[in-house]
This record gives sequence, C-alpha cells and structure tokens, in this order.
Amino acid sequence: MNLRSRYVFPALLLGALASFAAPSARAQAAPRIGIANPAKIFEDMEERKDAQSALDAHLNRLRQEDQNKKGILQKLKEDVGQLKAGTPQYDAKNAELLKGAIEYDVWARMVQADAGQQQKTLMVRLYQKIQAAVAEVAKKQGFDLVLTEQVPEIPADISQIDPNQLRALINTRNVLFNKPDNGLDLTQAVILQLNADYKKAPQPK
Repeated sequence: MNLRSRYVFPALLLGALASFAAPSARAQAAPRIGIANPAKIFEDMEERKDAQSALDAHLNRLRQEDQNKKGILQKLKEDVGQLKAGTPQYDAKNAELLKGAIEYDVWARMVQADAGQQQKTLMVRLYQKIQAAVAEVAKKQGFDLVLTEQVPEIPADISQIDPNQLRALINTRNVLFNKPDNGLDLTQAVILQLNADYKKAPQPK
C-alpha cells in the first residue's frame, strides 16, 4: 500500500463512520409533552360563564311561560268540569281544552329540543376555542404534544356507588402523577389566554 492510499483509506473509513454516527449526533431533542384539564378550563372560561347566565335567564323565561300555559289548561279543565257532558257548551269547551293540550305538547317538545340544541352548540363552540387556545399556548411555550388531563372525583362515601361505577371512575383518570410546578400543566395559561381573547373580542349588543 502506497503512502497516498494509507492516508486516503482511513479518511474514507472515518467519513463512513461519521455518516452512520450523524443521525444520533443530530437527533432531535425528546418531544416536550404537556397536559391540560379541559373540564377546569371550561369551568373557568368567562365566555362560558356569560353564555351560561344568558342561557339560564332564557330557560327561566321559558319555565315561567310553561307555568302560564299550564295554568290556562288547568282553568280550561276546571271550566269543562263545571259543564254538563253532552251539552253544546261542554263540547265546545272540551274541544278548546283538547286543542290547547295538543298545542302545549307541541310547544313543550319544540322548546325542549331547541334548549338542548343551544346547549350542545355552546359546548361545541367553547370546546373548539379551548382546543385552539391549547394549540396557541403550546406553540408559544415550545410544547410538541398536549394531553388531556382527566381527574374524576371519587365520592367520599363510596357506599353510594357500585363497584363497576367506581372502577369506571378510577379508569377514567389518565394522569396518575404530575410533579407540582414542573411547567408541564398548561391549564392556567390556557384559561388566561381564553379570557384575554374574550375581553378583546367585540361583544354582541
């Protein structure tokens, strides 16, 4: 082997070894994983509180209207009871009662369906905002993945639930330990982000 080949071969060998070693040397840092508790975020959202207050007020008005309608039907029922069956007056008042009962039933079903749809729409809209805020906070703080933290509350008196219910509660918890103040819990940061965005957003008049 001549002098040139003696130096070239080791250089090529070192280059080849370097090419194999390069991936580990250039390996990316382990992904940074955080957690967030959607239930707590949802509970502390100012937008959720305002929307819930408005929805509760709407439901209270509907309950009052429901009581009024029931009162009218009760009065019709009492009027029918005071009339003699088979008379024209009885038949007319009874027909009025039947019509009112049918209209009330239709109204109650529509109101219930509409209230349920409003609640579901609100939940989906707020959840989408939570998801977007988690992504925004995660990007700002350099997180690659954010997991949902679920911490179901186990009743102090477990005699009130059966073993299957207790097992379901225990199995629902997906974070068994999270060191306090380790910077991995984004829950509070997401709440602050959502509430700040809500304050800046134009409010409906």
